Amino acid sequence: MRTFSLINRLGQKYTLMSSESGFFHSVSGLGYSDDTEYRRISVVYKMIEDHRSQDQIKGKVIFRQPNAQRSYQNFVKFLQLKPLSLVYTPEGSSELYYRRGTVTDVGYSETDCVQVSVTFTCWTPPFKYLNLVTYPNATVTDGKIYDYAYDYTYRSTVANTVEIDIDTAMDCPCKITAYGLLVNPVWNHYVDGVLVATGKVNTTIPSNRKLVIDTETTPYSIKEYDMNNNLIADLYEQSDFSTERFIMLQYGKNAIVFTDDDASTTTVIVEAQVMYASV
Repeated sequence: MRTFSLINRLGQKYTLMSSESGFFHSVSGLGYSDDTEYRRISVVYKMIEDHRSQDQIKGKVIFRQPNAQRSYQNFVKFLQLKPLSLVYTPEGSSELYYRRGTVTDVGYSETDCVQVSVTFTCWTPPFKYLNLVTYPNATVTDGKIYDYAYDYTYRSTVANTVEIDIDTAMDCPCKITAYGLLVNPVWNHYVDGVLVATGKVNTTIPSNRKLVIDTETTPYSIKEYDMNNNLIADLYEQSDFSTERFIMLQYGKNAIVFTDDDASTTTVIVEAQVMYASV
């Protein structure tokens, strides 16, 4: 059974599967479109630019009596806590797919029930979460990748290395966390064994701190946190500007490898948003 729900900026969840609290139906816009520019050369065409168009998901939310008006008002209040994430499980699937955005239009009509038309303007393509981790002195030879919604333990056979198979052609943002002690840490990104990007920060991350390289939020960031996720320092200005620094996962077998001046072994976590054209 397909499901829809919303999550607001406070992390509160609103389920759109009940006619009392709101049932989302007649949904359209779950596909995609491209904004592509071509140039004609004689009788053939050359693609100049190819961008994904911004998607809009449209549908209707019905609220049944009794208390339909109150349910509608609670729904509208929830929508104001922006930004929102629309969470979708397709028919016949157990995967959770997320789309960030806002509800930009609510059309109200009152009949024997309360029904509203809704437009969700997307900021992202649909994506699912993957969390992976490697521990120091890893010895397990067969790790398993779990969906973000489940507990996981993924152990790499190579210290300081996390490997992720990506099955989509879209670039996938990620948050990379490496735990101190690290002296002038360097991270390398390989795809199918080929080095595609590197990064470095010229500082020492103490043993009770962690380094986070984040392309899941904009602007991208390189920061140091304590173990309670309190920000210690913005390390962007201390990063090596001769390197790419920021990592986007690509189609194929991705490997994130950490080294430092002291040849330290460390715990590395990669949180990935695996994006798809449509699901």
